[in-house]
Amino acid sequence: MRVSRAETTLNYVILLGFALFALTPVLTILLTSVSAPLGEPDGLYLSNFVEAWTVGGFGRSLGNSVVVAAIVVGLSLVLSVLAGYAFGTMRFRGSTALFYLFLLGLMIPAEATIIPLFFDLRTLGLTDTYIAIAMPQVAQSIAFGTFWLRAQFRAMPTSFVEAAALDGAGPLQALVKILVPASRPAIVTMLVLVFMWTWNEFLIALIMA
Repeated sequence: MRVSRAETTLNYVILLGFALFALTPVLTILLTSVSAPLGEPDGLYLSNFVEAWTVGGFGRSLGNSVVVAAIVVGLSLVLSVLAGYAFGTMRFRGSTALFYLFLLGLMIPAEATIIPLFFDLRTLGLTDTYIAIAMPQVAQSIAFGTFWLRAQFRAMPTSFVEAAALDGAGPLQALVKILVPASRPAIVTMLVLVFMWTWNEFLIALIMA
């Protein structure tokens, strides 16, 4: 089916309108960030960025966010792949009940547990540390990652694992060499979501630090 030039032009106009609507707040923030401080003559003040970086401690805050995101994403990836593989391909006693226990991490909001968790970590002397900020988010991310990758591994043909076993590969080798490469899109999607959630998390960092 051929699309007329008028329809193509209209599509671009609509997309451009939505793009401008989405970018307007960003452009407004950028213009405001270089505007003149109170009592100063009008003009562009690029030094505002330098002052925000030094006086506001933006560099240190950015570094802390990177460290926490790396911890959460890294641990969540490894533990979610292992848990999802176990629940998705293995049958063992209590697996259903244990899986639903994992899902509690998705059902219970952080706001319901953050205060008791703060007192527990303060008793252990862990507040104001990367562990206090990262570990609660790791727990939440593992709950989602296990649910996500369990569905992925269960949807894959069992013949993959069976063929690997016939070739002499153990369960871990079958996971690393066969299932993980075949599940790359699902794993990358999980990583992107976990990174976004971790980067945007404010409540846990505010309370624990």
